[in-house]
Amino acid sequence: MRDKMWWMAAVLSGAVMVAGCGGDEVQGHDDAGGDDVGDVSDAGDTGVDDGGDDADVDADADADIEDDAGADADVDVEEDAGADADVDDDAGDVVVPDDCPSGQRANKTSGECEVVPTLLVYTQDLKSYVDGELASEMRGMLVCASASENNGSLPRVALAQGERCRVYGEGLSEPPEVTAYNAGPITVFGVNPINPAAFSPSEFGSCYQPPSEFFGQQFVFDPEAELRVVSAGTDAEVEVQFPAFDRTLQTIAPADFTHDPIAPGEEMVLSWTPNADASEVRIDVDASGADGTSVRIVCEVADNGRYVIPAELTAYLPEERTSDYVYLEQSHTERIEPEDSNVLIMLSAGAAVRKR
Repeated sequence: MRDKMWWMAAVLSGAVMVAGCGGDEVQGHDDAGGDDVGDVSDAGDTGVDDGGDDADVDADADADIEDDAGADADVDVEEDAGADADVDDDAGDVVVPDDCPSGQRANKTSGECEVVPTLLVYTQDLKSYVDGELASEMRGMLVCASASENNGSLPRVALAQGERCRVYGEGLSEPPEVTAYNAGPITVFGVNPINPAAFSPSEFGSCYQPPSEFFGQQFVFDPEAELRVVSAGTDAEVEVQFPAFDRTLQTIAPADFTHDPIAPGEEMVLSWTPNADASEVRIDVDASGADGTSVRIVCEVADNGRYVIPAELTAYLPEERTSDYVYLEQSHTERIEPEDSNVLIMLSAGAAVRKR
């Protein structure tokens, strides 16, 4: 699922990941901009943060959210409304892309990928290690509805690009412009500590307001839980119409991985256990130099259990580092492209391990 991580930065700017690590709120996602499914630990940095020093997203806007989500838990929805029809049968000879970036779908006339209003339901099971010891873990989720013209490109300096990897320099240069949408109330079944859980559109940004019971919770779903996501859709008074739907989302558990030591200018081999329920893998190698520079290598690869980052890309990493980490996330995403509206629905599950 190309470019999901890149898009997540735009969507999750200012969002709070619904789960806590060691009592801290876990922040949204940072690097929404590559060719893969996202890491909720670094909204603004790498996806869901482990409570450490990598959370770059400003979550202040969501800190004082009131609890008004309770009434939406019992909404009636039509089952399977908005099925997965990608393109009309009579669309002509248009060549439709096999896979548009996250937050984009193929135009039925031109066949080109274009930015569309997107509803994202995203779960992540994250474990963070420091010096080989488990430092924190969390299982959290986000519900967001937005569109951003920054889809597919991360607003930071690109230093180099390989076949499956990109190398980036300094951090986000400016906040992406995001348009928030009301996709209607979302109810999630199979979560903790309140079940079902009602998510409602928030006045503070593109990400939905979760039930107040979720805040401070380290685990909002059980390992490898099957969640049911139900939407009543939007009504006629809303500018953009999202259909009702009823889907299951299978969460996945993190798989441990091994990696060579970070050595600038040398190949870096990573090995992990493939997951039958995952379809994409994202790898991050992030390093801060003693001179204040920051370099990140981001790779989107197949889940075949092994990848070698080329030496010509690791050469961009600083020799003298004040901090570094390696991150690997496996994920899968269901894309729903309704026939009767130009929107996109993405149900995405990720499982990640971060090592410092």
